[in-house]
Amino acid sequence: QQQQQGQQQQQQGQQQQQQGQQALQDDHASDNSHYPPVQSSFEKLQVLTQLCHEEGVHTGPLLLQPKATSSTAAALPLWIIPLDGWYDGTLSFDESLCQDFGKWPWVDFIKCQWGAAYPAGAKGTLDYRLPLGLTEHFVEHVNAPLLDELTQSPEWHRSQPQQQQVM
Repeated sequence: QQQQQGQQQQQQGQQQQQQGQQALQDDHASDNSHYPPVQSSFEKLQVLTQLCHEEGVHTGPLLLQPKATSSTAAALPLWIIPLDGWYDGTLSFDESLCQDFGKWPWVDFIKCQWGAAYPAGAKGTLDYRLPLGLTEHFVEHVNAPLLDELTQSPEWHRSQPQQQQVM
């Protein structure tokens, strides 16, 4: 019986992977897009970022400077810094504790295709379905360089409150 359940789970996993690939292909099939078809979720992020940029949507760091008025004279500037990320497994749970979990998987794990460099964790582990190493990729190769570049910029330094010397 356990072997049969294991085979059923494996078949469900294969069906979900096929559904994910089909969903990715369906996303490409829309005739209203002037963007080329994407092969991975990384490419989809690039296309989405490009579209946002074309439409004037901020996707990078943005400094908000409050206008000085009598009520906000002491207000400090505010940086909005979007960071990329993905599930890291800290909130994972044993799926066997949830009845019929396989019947309502998150779309994130069906439609997203991160490529062979980020394989999903092994079945039966808390990392099952999570693309291993993807969180680290975003932290090390996307967010850290962004923050390093930002904190070295003159705009960043001008926005920081001046330290007052007390004698």
